[in-house]
Amino acid sequence: MRRISLIDKAALPSALLFIFASTALAADPAATTLPLSPMVEAAEPLDVPAPAPQVNLNLIDQKLALSLAVDTQAQIDMAEYALTTIASDALRRFVTVRLEGQRNFADQLDTLTDGRAREALAQARREIEEDRAPGKSREKKFRLLSLRSATAMLARIRLEILQEYAEMQRGDLAAKSVEEFDRYYLRCDMLNQMQVLATLKVFEGEASEDFAAVIHQSWTTTKEHFDNARQLLLQLETAPLAGVTPVKPELATVPGTTPVP
Repeated sequence: MRRISLIDKAALPSALLFIFASTALAADPAATTLPLSPMVEAAEPLDVPAPAPQVNLNLIDQKLALSLAVDTQAQIDMAEYALTTIASDALRRFVTVRLEGQRNFADQLDTLTDGRAREALAQARREIEEDRAPGKSREKKFRLLSLRSATAMLARIRLEILQEYAEMQRGDLAAKSVEEFDRYYLRCDMLNQMQVLATLKVFEGEASEDFAAVIHQSWTTTKEHFDNARQLLLQLETAPLAGVTPVKPELATVPGTTPVP
């Protein structure tokens, strides 16, 4: 009797599998093809978009991202407040579209920091509210300093500054008539956006190559918003105070975005 070599033994399971599959195919006239193995299926070209390039943040990037998250949240808060009073339909559409972009950027920063940005903001808000509680002593409790807690403390201080600034702006806006509100808000907002543009420009120079690309894209979008806001303000200021002035619909959108109905 012939001995089965080691090679034959190794090939035997494959041969049996082929015979089994062929038999099953013959028994089922409706079956015309054999299922592909996982390796073959993986090799087949797939019509899917290429994944976005991965962005890795170093230690400096993490701190820059946290600072940008604080600034972005302050912009979001102010825009949400303004939308409760804005009378001009064009300005309302403009602020709504921009607000969506700011929220998306805040989400992006939170993703890049693995949730640390949103966590630091939530902690900062809690501490600010606790310190402002009635009867609360102005003396702050001693907080142990470490690299992480020091960064969180700076984020809290920066957020509190922006909240105080926004409160002063809201006080001035509350004294304006309905006709004056839109113009005054847009003037203040443009000054704020100039500071944002300056911040992004400086941060881009300090960030790593990966994160600098993210910051530059945000700068480009903010600049487009700023240019559109300047044109919108020009039309609002040259119109009579009485009534809401119609403006060009294209001023209420940003290139590459979907107009708000």
